[in-house]
Amino acid sequence: MTGTVQNKKSNRIVYGGPPDPNHSSLLRSFAAEHLTQRLEAVCREYIVADLADGTENELLAQLIRLPFILKSFTSDERSRAMFLPTTQYWINGMLKCGAMKGSVWQRRFIASAPDIVWPLTLHNKRGATTWIVITDSEGGLRVPLFGRHIEFGRAQAEKSARLIIVGDLVTVQFREGGLQVEIPVQDIVGPVQLPEPTIEREGYQIRIYDALGDGRIQLQRRDPWLRVHWTGTNQRADGTDFFEPSLDQYPENYDPTNYIEAFNSISSTSPSILFDIGTFTNVIVPRTTKNARIAFTVSSRPGAMYIDDSDADDLIDNLIHENAHIKLHCIQMQDTLLKNFERDDARYKVAWRPDPRPLGGIFEGIYVFANVCEFRRKTNKKRDRDIARKYFSDLSSAWNIVEEHAEFTAAGEWYREDMRSWISDMRSDLEH
Repeated sequence: MTGTVQNKKSNRIVYGGPPDPNHSSLLRSFAAEHLTQRLEAVCREYIVADLADGTENELLAQLIRLPFILKSFTSDERSRAMFLPTTQYWINGMLKCGAMKGSVWQRRFIASAPDIVWPLTLHNKRGATTWIVITDSEGGLRVPLFGRHIEFGRAQAEKSARLIIVGDLVTVQFREGGLQVEIPVQDIVGPVQLPEPTIEREGYQIRIYDALGDGRIQLQRRDPWLRVHWTGTNQRADGTDFFEPSLDQYPENYDPTNYIEAFNSISSTSPSILFDIGTFTNVIVPRTTKNARIAFTVSSRPGAMYIDDSDADDLIDNLIHENAHIKLHCIQMQDTLLKNFERDDARYKVAWRPDPRPLGGIFEGIYVFANVCEFRRKTNKKRDRDIARKYFSDLSSAWNIVEEHAEFTAAGEWYREDMRSWISDMRSDLEH
């Protein structure tokens, strides 16, 4: 998608400089509307092209309602819903299932459409709102908008239910077995009322995710849709088993200590970078990789970081690095910045990879390492500034390759000027 380039930095989506909260907020709003348009297009295509032949009428009706209901919310509410990695996974899953007419995966994605919007309707006191929902593979309903899962137990896994919202009460009526569970809205949107509900007594329990940073970032591996397979290939392209969750790479129990310490360090050193992470990253998924410690993002679930636990100092670089990938992806929703960004026939050697990289990969690497360098150079510790100098040496030499060989788009030229200025600022700070 290419838009009109505006000259004023304060009004530009395309910006290649250091983290700026005003730009980040503007970029998030733009990206949320872009994602809303993608969702609308997906729903429209399914109905117009009859891609869901054989689907229950009630489920198709929900698919038709979805875009209209989203539009009825404020831009901020819509942004919160659209930036959830599970929402973006749903959009990508629906696109992928368009050619899988009648498959079990297509039926599951269509049935999961209400997950995106029903939590937003909880404060609507005008009459009753009804949805047909489906529980996940562990017997829960995801409510990432409010940082939690509603658990019904594994006996209710992948079961269809009618969810009815009336006033301050949510009633879940399972179609199979006749189970009916009543849940106060307060238990879904706020602190869980005491005594806490249990599956044995009330028929449900609430699992609240850990929160990091300024409270906007979740630390959780509960949602099966987030448990992507790591294959060791290009995770952001096609190196992912799309549908089935990984069963062995995401331990149920994990220690949040190092993640908390890393965020505390980022908060005290660079509030603007902390704001950036909270703006573009919704969830960090703790994982364990055999014989390695890795961090990555995937294009099917933007807004989620996959990070192995390590010491807090290493986590800092991983958090900033991976968030910058997500942020650049949002910028490139408007413009690719480079002509033929995906071209990979010409490759060049850079310091951070053993194999020669295409210009698009080098371009992206420069941006993410510049963000990490920005954090390291802001501290007053000699060790951190030495690390920043190494990052700067690597990214500045790579930038010379981009300057020599890349062709920028019109919007990309503004990004280029921003990056030149940023690199110049880092050079003045770190080489003197």
